[in-house]
Amino acid sequence: MPDYAKLLSETTIYYSELKPVRCFALDNKYVYFTRSGFNHFLWKGQTPRPQKDQVRRFKLLKFAQQIITTGVEIEYRFLGGMDYWTLYANNIKVIVRKGDRGPLHFFSIMNA
Repeated sequence: MPDYAKLLSETTIYYSELKPVRCFALDNKYVYFTRSGFNHFLWKGQTPRPQKDQVRRFKLLKFAQQIITTGVEIEYRFLGGMDYWTLYANNIKVIVRKGDRGPLHFFSIMNA
């Protein structure tokens, strides 16, 4: 993918400039865009994601704030000491996560 490096750079800058947004489905609490969310674009656990998967997620990122703001909660789960909420809008899923400490934060985005 010849444009991968450019897209990664642009997405890194875009992500770093995202401001917290309120999430209607989660009692209007703020959701932050932290490093762990960006790292999840690149890695799944200890395994690097394929570039094709990364690019797909990079392209969906522009919808994340809107989905967090207006999406409806469709699933909650507790896994590995973390709370996870799945928000859905326009055939896109956004995962919001929270640990024992720290704020709600964006964790992932994918096609539904």
